Amino acid sequence: DFFGSIVSIYKYENRTYKSNKDLKSKIYYRIDKFKKNFSNSLNSDEIKFWKSVENLNTSGYFVTTYSSSEPTLIFGRKPYIINANYFDLISYHPYTVDETKIILENIYELNFTKPPIKYWPEIRDEWIIKTFEKRSYKEWLFLSKKYNLSGVIVPSNWRLNINEKINSDKYILYKLQ
Repeated sequence: DFFGSIVSIYKYENRTYKSNKDLKSKIYYRIDKFKKNFSNSLNSDEIKFWKSVENLNTSGYFVTTYSSSEPTLIFGRKPYIINANYFDLISYHPYTVDETKIILENIYELNFTKPPIKYWPEIRDEWIIKTFEKRSYKEWLFLSKKYNLSGVIVPSNWRLNINEKINSDKYILYKLQ
């Protein structure tokens, strides 16, 4: 209806946050973002890898990195223990603080109260690669049992002390259970 359109335009124009992009740029940005999300831009090696991940019979969580969290969920259809890209929802869900602290400190070995960069709600790959690579197989198994972890998905150039794995050019899945 006409009145609803007028109210929507008024609210849009008088919002507190305004981007310095013009409307045309915003529309093109959204279209490009939609196309990127809608298209499957994986090469055949990656399609094969993520299909193997998806077909694994697992019941636990996966430890992921900044670069592997989203593909693990989207293409591998597997749950991660924490999204390394962002976990800034803690303030909206304060009941998750204790669990998030445990995951960050015990699995990723990051200090919850003194992060590498203050106010960054993410886990950068360069912060954890040494921790992951120095961890022994026994330590990974201990974490697997304690936190119900089925595997670890990391960039392909990482070398973890876990023998059973699935490789691609971009990622490696190290199986724990």
